[in-house]
Amino acid sequence: MTRIGTFLGRLGCMAGIGLAACGSPKQIDGFDSAAWQADRLGCGGGRKALSQPFDSIRRQLKGLTQNELLDVLGKPDFQRLYQRNQKFYVYFLEPGAQCGGNADASRARTAVIRFSAIELVTEVYYDNGKPQ
Repeated sequence: MTRIGTFLGRLGCMAGIGLAACGSPKQIDGFDSAAWQADRLGCGGGRKALSQPFDSIRRQLKGLTQNELLDVLGKPDFQRLYQRNQKFYVYFLEPGAQCGGNADASRARTAVIRFSAIELVTEVYYDNGKPQ
């Protein structure tokens, strides 16, 4: 009976962990995540149209986990690894040289998201092109 009880206890723990991991995706009211994610590299102009809503939510992005940010903004156009396990996600906000396949030469406006070593958003700022 103890083996069965132990097995059922472990099974219950695994099911609980699985259900906790299957929550609904993070959303931020007033921001069209689907339109943002559909405009890869900012080439379609959709992200440029979302500049104002993005600017109004960027403070809300601080403190999100990497997975929560991916729910809201989708896969980054580029990511950079930095010292001490920090990383940067880069999203192009407007059309530029990146649309012709030359992202390194692009000076188009970008949103840069910095993550701490524990994968929390610590900074959101604007730049031109990919950060060096």
